[in-house]
Amino acid sequence: MVDVWSAARSDSNSERLDNNNNRRFRGISEGSSSDCGGRDDSTGKFQVLEVKVNEWFVDFIFHLTKNAFYCGAFADVRGLRGLFHAVSQRPLDKKLAEKKLCTTELMLLLSEAEHLERMVGEEALTPLEDAVNVVDTAKKFGLDMNVHKHEELIRQQSVAVCLMKRRFKVAKKVFQRQYGDVMTKPTVVQDLLDMIKMRKVTSSFASKYSIAGFMQSMQKFLEPLVLSEEDEGFLLRVSPFYFNSSICFVWICLLYCHSESLND
Repeated sequence: MVDVWSAARSDSNSERLDNNNNRRFRGISEGSSSDCGGRDDSTGKFQVLEVKVNEWFVDFIFHLTKNAFYCGAFADVRGLRGLFHAVSQRPLDKKLAEKKLCTTELMLLLSEAEHLERMVGEEALTPLEDAVNVVDTAKKFGLDMNVHKHEELIRQQSVAVCLMKRRFKVAKKVFQRQYGDVMTKPTVVQDLLDMIKMRKVTSSFASKYSIAGFMQSMQKFLEPLVLSEEDEGFLLRVSPFYFNSSICFVWICLLYCHSESLND
């Protein structure tokens, strides 16, 4: 004879288990740490720790970018963009990190001056146009008195780069965004407009707007921002202890032995 009550209890337990699993799945998908086996107090501590670790990482990326930027290794600077954007989207004390984030982004954008391929869409800004906007933010961090002069240099170079890449339509749009339709323009700006209309670039123009000369000017321009940050940051300070440690040597040996055993 079938035990109806036992069967009913079994069905009830299965349904309750399914409901618990569904709630747990929903909790995971909605970011509930308590349903992932964690505790609220440990989650809070982890969040505080993440903010601090992200701060260390911002310091680390800032110094990597600075060293590459002032060594003229602009390809290396561009290679750090992914890391920079990843950490800048994580929890941070923005008040503490704002200056380094701003300076790092400025160095990244300047290093991408000639790389128009990163523009997406008809109305997308060029890297140097983005740099002009970041300079506005960076003004409050102690740039020198010639900030407006260098800001104008970036504007001019944003048009010149497009011309030297023979992207005349893009150059025209950039010019309109930066200078508008004002009839009376300085001679330098008028020269840019003339190049756009002629759809050609003279050798004297290319020499005047060489990227090498522009980057040297930008390196000098950013010195007040960069030199004010002398602290290397936690990760760079502790790295000598890691690399000089005998524990590090033992750990490398163990990894090597493990890899050899896998190969066998």
